[in-house]
Amino acid sequence: MKATIALLGALLLSGCQIAGTETDENDPKYPRWELVFVEPNYMKVWVEGSSVQDINNRI
Repeated sequence: MKATIALLGALLLSGCQIAGTETDENDPKYPRWELVFVEPNYMKVWVEGSSVQDINNRI
């Protein structure tokens, strides 16, 4: 009985993990991306510059 419950639980959890991979946002060749900076409500923050470098050394 415990093995059946454990197997059922494992199947339910693995089914939830598969559900999120069907969108284009998880595709590494997705053409759009964004760089977001988040600030707490009690602070004022500004960003004067930022850069991103990928694994192919492209900036």
